[in-house]
Amino acid sequence: MSYKFQLYVCAFVLATALNAQSQTPEAAQEALFFQYVQSGSQDDVSTALKKKPDLVKAKNARGETGLMIAALFGHDEIVATLLRQNAAINEKSADGSTALHKAMINGSVGSIEKLIAAGADLYATNEDMDSPLSNGVFADNTDAVALLASLMQNFGRNVDECYCIFQAISKNNLKMLSLLLKGGANSNLRRLDGSTPLIDAAFDREGLLDELLKAGAKRNSKNSTGRTALDTARLHRNQKAIEILSRP
Repeated sequence: MSYKFQLYVCAFVLATALNAQSQTPEAAQEALFFQYVQSGSQDDVSTALKKKPDLVKAKNARGETGLMIAALFGHDEIVATLLRQNAAINEKSADGSTALHKAMINGSVGSIEKLIAAGADLYATNEDMDSPLSNGVFADNTDAVALLASLMQNFGRNVDECYCIFQAISKNNLKMLSLLLKGGANSNLRRLDGSTPLIDAAFDREGLLDELLKAGAKRNSKNSTGRTALDTARLHRNQKAIEILSRP
């Protein structure tokens, strides 16, 4: 379970508690519905929708619909049920996230496939300018990112815009890094501090260096302190990285 997913779960529990504080019967009914969705109670969700179809449009204190909650917790069948009830596929929560954003945090390929088939916007951004793709990278969900990447145009541009390559390096995820680079990610992208993917990897991610060099990462690029990747490896006494970066 990724840290980002854990944060969303905590926020959802808080939002549910806030909804439950209301004394109106309608709010109580909605809170119960959200609990059914969160717990994966397919039968209870279906029964609630038969009694009150408009529950498909209800939102909790965070502006999340049942579809978003089902996607966040990876309840594929409930996602399908809500889509059959014409749940708004690209509706946004209070922070601007869509159901696909939530599904990419969880990494459930089944939910992601259902949302995409229903017309989910692959390029939607929330208020932090995070896309579904960047959520998947940040949550370290390689299979989900691979699925989304296979359907996106200008994949490399979107990767660069969200600095996903640095996130893959921070997680030491070679498979993710390879996927991003093959999709067109810039191996020489710079952060505001001037660091490049190669410089970051030289710190303690030596297993990623060959992949970056193969993709055209420049050895002589310097960060804002004037250090190259080799300088960084020497500074941190990373002998394996020194050997790789010293090769002709």
